Amino acid sequence: MLKDLTEGRTDVPVRFEILVEIDDVISEYIISFEFSEGELRVLEEKYSYGGRMLYSRKGSVLHFDMFPKEVNGAVMEIDAHLIALPILHSGIKFKEWLSRMLVLRPIPSLIAGESNRESASAQPGSY
Repeated sequence: MLKDLTEGRTDVPVRFEILVEIDDVISEYIISFEFSEGELRVLEEKYSYGGRMLYSRKGSVLHFDMFPKEVNGAVMEIDAHLIALPILHSGIKFKEWLSRMLVLRPIPSLIAGESNRESASAQPGSY
């Protein structure tokens, strides 16, 4: 699996960025991982909604920017092996959208056949 993420280079972080507009509001999610001590760990994570940063994270230190002004800047520690998004935000549309996402990694040498029409979803037996 690690070979697939970093093309075998364990000294390079892996970064994913998602920018999506849902109900006329832009959500941006960024996460990067590093390979350390034989494990993947979260190096950086950020989530913003409508241009407003809700939280950011470097390593295990999580900074909140989503609270009222008097408690903004709150900090907490989170295990470097855990992703904060599923823990912190329940009921947001971005998480719902993300949970429905399907990520495919095609292997060209195994692709046989052709498509003769468009489809919004994969159809069983069509491959």
